[in-house]
Amino acid sequence: AINRGSQLTRQLLDLSRRETGGVEVLELRPLIESDVGLLKHLVGTNIALSLSCDDEMPPVLLSSSHFRSVLFNLVA
Repeated sequence: AINRGSQLTRQLLDLSRRETGGVEVLELRPLIESDVGLLKHLVGTNIALSLSCDDEMPPVLLSSSHFRSVLFNLVA
């Protein structure tokens, strides 16, 4: 439990340190996949979280920090 808490804290700190840069062209799948572990911690053990993205999903123009904020708000 201590190791999981420590890992979660490191992930949250890493997320908060990321630049809040502007809009850029991004692939959503890798962006979401990089945060799946943290998202699973947010939903808890009573809810199963699965990721299903189309392999042909085109890149999008957006702010990665704003997208992550929306994603975390939707999951939480």
